[in-house]
Amino acid sequence: MHPIDNKTNTPIVMTTDCFLTMREGSSVVYKARTLKYEKDLNDERVIGKFEIEKCYWEQQGIDWAIVTEKELPITFVSNLKFLRDAYFVNDDENLALLMEEWSSFTGSVLSNLQAFDKKYNLDLGTGISLYKHALAKKILKVNM
Repeated sequence: MHPIDNKTNTPIVMTTDCFLTMREGSSVVYKARTLKYEKDLNDERVIGKFEIEKCYWEQQGIDWAIVTEKELPITFVSNLKFLRDAYFVNDDENLALLMEEWSSFTGSVLSNLQAFDKKYNLDLGTGISLYKHALAKKILKVNM
């Protein structure tokens, strides 16, 4: 049964934590993932919500699954934490400069970003923030 607000008798909007667009060979595949701590998987209310979510995605023809902290590689989680706050950096002018320079960089990323800061007289660390933002926004792509 779909969750309902007891005070207003209105259905509660349900969400899915992650909707992934993935390439598999030459095809694009969509996957829906719900993230939960393993300890929460014994809660009947949580399981009931999962059933609704699962049915919805099955009707859409989208692969759906639950992911717990036990299934996420530590490196991946660390990388996400590293990028978390960088998504909302708002410095389009300097980001454009960094992207113009990016293809000419050689050597280590850190030394190039520090040289970028010096070249454009930016506060030390600006290049790193812009780099993290470019990764978070998928302007630059890396294997997480």
